[in-house]
Amino acid sequence: MLRNAISLLMRRKHSQKAWSPQVTNTGAAPPTGITSQEALQIVYRPMPPEQTVEYEEDFGTNLMIHREFISKKRRDQMSFDISPLVYSDVELRRGQKHLAGIMNKERNAVPIGMAGSENDRVPFNVEVDPKTKELQGARYFFNENRMRYCDRFQEFFHTTLAKRMGGDGMDTQFLFSLMEACAIIYGCDTHDAREVYYQVFGSVDLDSLERDEQELRQRRQNAADVQRNLCDSSSGCGPATSYEVVQETINSLPSLFEDEPGGSGTTIQGERHLAADAGNSDKITVKENNTSSGDDLREYKISGSVSYAGLPPDYAMLYKAYLAHARGESPIASYDISTLAATESLVRRRRWRHLMEKLVREDYLNLSDDELKDATLLNEQLHTIKFMDLKVGDTVQEILALLQRETGDGGSSHRDTPLEQLPSNPERRL
Repeated sequence: MLRNAISLLMRRKHSQKAWSPQVTNTGAAPPTGITSQEALQIVYRPMPPEQTVEYEEDFGTNLMIHREFISKKRRDQMSFDISPLVYSDVELRRGQKHLAGIMNKERNAVPIGMAGSENDRVPFNVEVDPKTKELQGARYFFNENRMRYCDRFQEFFHTTLAKRMGGDGMDTQFLFSLMEACAIIYGCDTHDAREVYYQVFGSVDLDSLERDEQELRQRRQNAADVQRNLCDSSSGCGPATSYEVVQETINSLPSLFEDEPGGSGTTIQGERHLAADAGNSDKITVKENNTSSGDDLREYKISGSVSYAGLPPDYAMLYKAYLAHARGESPIASYDISTLAATESLVRRRRWRHLMEKLVREDYLNLSDDELKDATLLNEQLHTIKFMDLKVGDTVQEILALLQRETGDGGSSHRDTPLEQLPSNPERRL
């Protein structure tokens, strides 16, 4: 009787008018007997509009409605976390790439999910220690076609790499992670599924390579713009003009020393002539007037002046940002170093794509020594990719276990108070 009274109070709180103890087969939640109208009344219960996030999306047969109450403390914390996106273009680009990666991950999961072909889906098994919950292994479940490919793969590399190692190598599995990746791509039926797996295995799919190629062209254009700004052949050299402005500013400042240049002691006069192009050399003339040793004139020639003809495209964004900051066009200098070594990474991923395509075609006889070295590096990379997410999951579970051991809940000190404990929360329960 007491249980029924509590249930009645809970349902009356959410404005539910009628309820039947028998389970119904209709409505938004058939196991609980809640009708669609009652579910909408629960979802659209009064909340402060300025502190409520609402999201609706129609999936045809299903409708997703999300309404979340955000307290003032949590809203202030979110504004503090989002504030770098307002004044920093670097953080904004990183945030956009992060969100795009999440959306692309959801989109790419469709061809290899239940909606795809049967051969495009590869089951994945994880071995976990039941006592320590430690990750012990992870492997794919292959069909007969992929297993035969693995046998041919191992047969070839046993005959080639084992001879180089100087032993029979019968108990050794060569390039196991690379073999798994190539076997998965080999057994796919559709092109979309292959590209999804190429994206998973090191982002070597065509879309990623094309996007990086476009970014490379943009970096080359930026490098050309920076070079044009630094040294324009038609109007002279930019650094010379900048130096003249700085030198005039220094000459206009009052002397910081009590002794005048015409007094006793040593007088140093310097003349600096900056090169008009990369071929000329800088010339510095130093004249020393010493009372004890007489006049002495010495000239120094400095060769190898700065040339901007070979500006690396990967550094173009840094040069451009710092030049804009030096001119006063930007309040801060950019610290984005994500473009450094981007060209080298693109070239390496192209080689990896070409190597994987050759291995999928089983064109083993045309593998060069450099490609075998790339195969070893790619095998280690794929092994890391396969276990990285699993290791991160183990780390998160360990952190939660440590937090729950003493306090009893998994919330850190920076997280908000639970909703059911907030006195100002409209969702608080009885």
